[in-house]
Amino acid sequence: MLEKITIALVLMIALIAGCVETQVSDTPNHQALAYTLGKGMGIAVNKVVPTIDKDLSRGWMDMMTRNSANELVPPEEMLIFFNGCIGLISTQVSDPYGIIGDLGAMLMIYGAQFNPDGELIAIQPIPMSVLRFFEMGYKSGRMVTMQLDKSTQ
Repeated sequence: MLEKITIALVLMIALIAGCVETQVSDTPNHQALAYTLGKGMGIAVNKVVPTIDKDLSRGWMDMMTRNSANELVPPEEMLIFFNGCIGLISTQVSDPYGIIGDLGAMLMIYGAQFNPDGELIAIQPIPMSVLRFFEMGYKSGRMVTMQLDKSTQ
């Protein structure tokens, strides 16, 4: 299952990288993409490593709260969050990028650059509204997973 998720994420990243230009903007396309990618990550996290959902969600909410008055989330905030997620997820699975690849794909719209180890090293500011759509998608993905788990019991 993790292999299928990883393959899907790689294909999605390639598609996004080929179809969008790096820009700091807030468009309905970016919001819809953020929601879709958030949902994918919500499903991946809660299906494969549900024990880390609470820590990821807490880190996300801390970042969003600190920046609630801003239209753009500063690059430093996303660097800390993304790289922290990689560290947290890698304690549970050998391929953390299969789990967090959806967020990485979304960040590529905003010029994300990664070092050879997969650590986020640079990004432009990200519109808060886009991150809110990612959050809504993530929560929806979590709910889908919970409903699937209930239906298989």
